[in-house]
Amino acid sequence: RNYKIILALGSCFCLPFFSFHKSLSTMSQSHFAQLNAPPQSVQLAVWLGTGNKYALASYYHTAIFIMNEAQLERRLFGHSEGIVVLKLDKAGKRLSSASKDGTVRIWDLETFYCMHTLSSHTQAVNHVSWLSPTVLASAGHLGERLVIRWDLTQPDPIPTLHQGHTDKVCALEALTEDVVVSGSSDGQLVFWRGDGTHVAQKHRRGLKCFGVLPNGDEGTNVLLCGGSHYIGIFNAAGEALHSISVESYTGIHRNPAWDIKALVPTYTQQQVIVALEAFACDTTEQDPMLLLMDFDSASAQLLPPTATFSGTNTGTPDVIGTIYGLDQSATGTIVLGCEKKYGFTLDHELRPTFAPAGPFSGYPLAVATLESATVFATDTAEIYLQYPNGQGTDISIPPRSVGNLPLNA
Repeated sequence: RNYKIILALGSCFCLPFFSFHKSLSTMSQSHFAQLNAPPQSVQLAVWLGTGNKYALASYYHTAIFIMNEAQLERRLFGHSEGIVVLKLDKAGKRLSSASKDGTVRIWDLETFYCMHTLSSHTQAVNHVSWLSPTVLASAGHLGERLVIRWDLTQPDPIPTLHQGHTDKVCALEALTEDVVVSGSSDGQLVFWRGDGTHVAQKHRRGLKCFGVLPNGDEGTNVLLCGGSHYIGIFNAAGEALHSISVESYTGIHRNPAWDIKALVPTYTQQQVIVALEAFACDTTEQDPMLLLMDFDSASAQLLPPTATFSGTNTGTPDVIGTIYGLDQSATGTIVLGCEKKYGFTLDHELRPTFAPAGPFSGYPLAVATLESATVFATDTAEIYLQYPNGQGTDISIPPRSVGNLPLNA
């Protein structure tokens, strides 16, 4: 009888333990399988500042992939959810990654060691900007409505909170080493200073993107902010200098289905590339999706939506549609990925330099100009490296062979 009681008690305590252990083992196997697998889509690409080295990441994968041309050099692990932002610091020595897990990680690009894990956000981190090699600002998702400044000279960085927005933060940009600017759906443009003071400006429309025109002396940097079809121009003190309607500046008619998506100052710093975002492609395909605006001459050049891209490659679309990825090199080369699943390389006057890359199997959401190549990456994880002669190669990220490799390998 005592024997039966002991068996019954053993069943009560041991079976749940073995069941839990089995569940944990299954979960661990699934987790590590996902870590070791290549990404199924790529949304982020950033040049690492030297040679043809670059980093790739996905909204749906927790690893960062360090590439050297077509070769995978290393995987960086640490985040527990997908990665939303990759930003190289101004000295080219540290890489910041922001994730849906609510953290920002700072990686040393010599050792690939994670120097800091910044974890004061309560939601996904959508924006990161470097004020200097040792000061970083970040902003969260939706309900947070705040900007956090981090002093990375401290072993355990203490966050400084900037609060004041009444809606989500849509854009974040460092204007000087002391001033970081945030734009929100509430229409507020706020210049946050290191001493805790700030200047707020009401913009004509909700703000979506920023661009910075450096003027040599950092204190005279000019901020460009885009919202709806307007561009606002402000100095580092937060004073409004000018407001431009894209339709009046270019002579094109405003289509209610498009908006300003990106502002990229050119290498001459006297012009800005304006990328337009289409909300209803069937009504905007014939609209120019890229403008080159010259502030000195008060003129703008439209990216021709038709013949410019035809004839050099059979099957090239007559229109490029919405621009997904946009980047520019230090020498003025412009690369973009478009809705029609092609990648284009343009000179500083928006003229195609050679036949476009593609068509891809997915949308080229991530583009990056390297020292002597361009990389395009798609939402189907298709990765293509194109060289200055127009030739290119397809790249695949292999699954990780676990063996005795260190975690970040």
